[in-house]
Amino acid sequence: MYYWFIFHKDQLLLENNNIPFGENPPIESSLGGTIHELPVLNEVPCRAFHLKEPFECQTDNEALRTIGLRASYDILSLDLYLMAGKAEEILNWDESVKFCSRCGAPMKLHTPI
Repeated sequence: MYYWFIFHKDQLLLENNNIPFGENPPIESSLGGTIHELPVLNEVPCRAFHLKEPFECQTDNEALRTIGLRASYDILSLDLYLMAGKAEEILNWDESVKFCSRCGAPMKLHTPI
């Protein structure tokens, strides 16, 4: 079981006003980018990925909605909010940094961040 931190641009996906939780994400992960392993939160492993398209195009589940990270502060527990912020940082880095700034070689994921 995992917490799934799923973003499209700056929008965080929530399920019933919380971070999706389960063995599999509520949206097909093949529609997004690389799945990143995040630190464990309260003994629950966390994963994050970035959707290429808005989630509304991919599901008819009414329990799912997106919200800006800043707006989620009033909804999520502090631990989940802070982990969502870390997930957004990692996903933004993964989307933005394609080449090594020192040697110019393409960046490759070798280990979890």
